[in-house]
Amino acid sequence: MEYDFSTIQKGESLGYVVYRICNDAATFYIGSTKNLYKRRQRHKSEALLRKGHQTQIHDLVARIGWENLRFEIIQKCDAETAIQLEQKWFERYRDMGAPLCNIKEPIVHSMGRLHTPKAVTVHTDESEDFDLYSSMMDCAKSYGIPHSLVLYYIRNGRKHPKHNVYFKFAE
Repeated sequence: MEYDFSTIQKGESLGYVVYRICNDAATFYIGSTKNLYKRRQRHKSEALLRKGHQTQIHDLVARIGWENLRFEIIQKCDAETAIQLEQKWFERYRDMGAPLCNIKEPIVHSMGRLHTPKAVTVHTDESEDFDLYSSMMDCAKSYGIPHSLVLYYIRNGRKHPKHNVYFKFAE
């Protein structure tokens, strides 16, 4: 259902929702949030100012303009199910062949997972051998560190000082 943002006040929350951003060409972005008004404003400022992770939604805004996008609530939910429902809807649209613009490169969802999980390899300097993990979350759990730290070391190509290893997305 399309949502009329003029009917809510700044800071008013609808509770947790799974939403989509779409245009007339049926390009979709799927997300979930506790405060849709605030999340919409953050999407807008990041896209127009080209801040934060540069995703395909930012590219879409640059091409067609913010005013040509619609926010629609797909499903209301609670905090415990928001991530799982967002993932379910993302997969449903992806499996239907809908053009999705959530991810330009593998990025961590703000609530702690990738939409498209990628395997992670762990290397040392001394060996060409590596350990393979099915996801960044599994790798982080195995090393007892936050997934955001694994992503940091992947993006920066730096060695983790305590474990003396490099993390990379598997190819």
